[in-house]
Amino acid sequence: IERLCSIGLQTQGKKQDFQERLTERILNACLSRESINPVYTYGLAHLLYKYKLGKSNYNAVAEKLRTSGDFFLSKNNHRSAILCYELSCNFYKRLDNREKLAIFYKLIADTYESELPFLAPLFGQENLVKAKSALKLIPRIYKTDDILLKIGKLDSEIEELREQAHAQTVESSCKMDITP
Repeated sequence: IERLCSIGLQTQGKKQDFQERLTERILNACLSRESINPVYTYGLAHLLYKYKLGKSNYNAVAEKLRTSGDFFLSKNNHRSAILCYELSCNFYKRLDNREKLAIFYKLIADTYESELPFLAPLFGQENLVKAKSALKLIPRIYKTDDILLKIGKLDSEIEELREQAHAQTVESSCKMDITP
């Protein structure tokens, strides 16, 4: 579908009616109530974002992505949920909707944290760093004291996981003769 959109926009992109029909078809498929495949929804939303189509419907698309992200999260597919939430953030950035950006960045951070029980300390540490980064992206006006406290808490948890990962690391050495 992406290749067809690309070729269509290259060959027919200057025609306003073509762009309108393409946008309408992608939006109808993406926002359809019958569409229960979150991977399909993500792919179509990505096309809308990539080609800057359907700007008047970005709110609806972003909310549909949240639904897809929530579905992935319910199936313990944290990475796909995060991708959906991040794409929603991209739509809200284009709309300059800082309130929704704050909500979604917090959601991304919470999703990274919820994956911790499934990960080894080394990877858990990486997730907490990403969660902290997401919280730092929250617009200043929406950074409450709770968010700032959470960032501090994440710092201490990152350090704790760093120590656990270091304890689990095995040092090994051996002598090798590398002469010809």
